[in-house]
Amino acid sequence: MTNSTKKLVLAFVAAVMMAMPCMAQDVEPPFTWEGKGTASLISEGGIEEFDFQFEMSIDEQGMVDGKASNEDGSSKIKHVFYTEKKQYDWPGFFTRNIVIVLMFNEYGDNPMLSVLNGRILGDRFLYGEMMLTEYEEGSDTAKALGIGNPEATLMEGDELPNSLKSVLKKCVPIGIVKIEGDYRNEEASAAAGDEG
Repeated sequence: MTNSTKKLVLAFVAAVMMAMPCMAQDVEPPFTWEGKGTASLISEGGIEEFDFQFEMSIDEQGMVDGKASNEDGSSKIKHVFYTEKKQYDWPGFFTRNIVIVLMFNEYGDNPMLSVLNGRILGDRFLYGEMMLTEYEEGSDTAKALGIGNPEATLMEGDELPNSLKSVLKKCVPIGIVKIEGDYRNEEASAAAGDEG
């Protein structure tokens, strides 16, 4: 990489990071975070890529709901683990760790859990590793992943708790996911609906 190219890349990164304070919001529940995502997953036939819609809502009591969906069906969010913001030296620039547990084929013969172990950048970009594990009701894995408890779990510090790390080691990594989204404040949406 030439010196002028490096300067151009650094200038671009600096410009993006300086724009982050405009994007960052302090949103309190209830809220919905919506976005469009792309998944690149390894299958028997090679790498499959597909687009999907994503929606995650948290109400006043901290209960989580939502799904990932496309024309082939949807996976329902069963639990969310998240950390507080980790601030950096750049003003308004922060990340938070997040683990989203989804279930697909819930009422079929072989229900499965997909786990997105990722990070949210500036509350706008969600990216991470997608993993897969079998679902067995009442199993230690299901309990550790919060199945049956729809209340979002705040993780202390910047690291995943050991119990969650231990379960994720048993999951099979199958690809990566990227989602670009933003908050839709429920109170603002309700007010807009009342005016209409």
